[in-house]
Amino acid sequence: RGHAEVAKVLLDRGADVQVKDTFYNATAMTWALENNHLSVVRLLLDKGAEGVDDVLMSGVRQSKEEVVKLALDTGKVKPDALTAALAFSMNANTAPISDLLKKAGATPPMEVDAAILQTYAGKYKGETGPEVTFSVKDGKLFVAGFTPQPQPLMALDKTTFRFIAFGGITLAFNVEGEKVTTMTFKQGTTTNVMKRLD
Repeated sequence: RGHAEVAKVLLDRGADVQVKDTFYNATAMTWALENNHLSVVRLLLDKGAEGVDDVLMSGVRQSKEEVVKLALDTGKVKPDALTAALAFSMNANTAPISDLLKKAGATPPMEVDAAILQTYAGKYKGETGPEVTFSVKDGKLFVAGFTPQPQPLMALDKTTFRFIAFGGITLAFNVEGEKVTTMTFKQGTTTNVMKRLD
């Protein structure tokens, strides 16, 4: 509930920073971020709580410079998370946050030629899961179907992409000859090959 002094006493006595509640399966970090208890977020990060990349993206998504600084100050943000955060910030036109990220070493995401991106546009469907649609807008690739709103994607290479807003999922286009035939969705150990419909 944002009682930083109480949280500090508990952490100093060995409270597990990774413990999850039994109803929402959420950590203390999740709740502290959700309720904007930044002093508790700082304490949890200082005690080695996982999720620094989530803290960074939470700050970027909500345009909260202080939260972005908390994550960057740990020195534990992964390079790909920095790049994704910068891509999101550039997409949202939040220049002060983009500047913070660049100073921390973030590099802009790889750019893929719009003509190549256009070859990926279309509908895809796997044996399980939703039908998804890829489209190109303003030189960026978007996917609709996994979430209620179309999501911008960031290139990891010319055929592999990830969501800008969150990590853990890759979308790789499979090209045979010069034609895109399938897209492979990968999240952890789950892989789903989706055939192109059009």
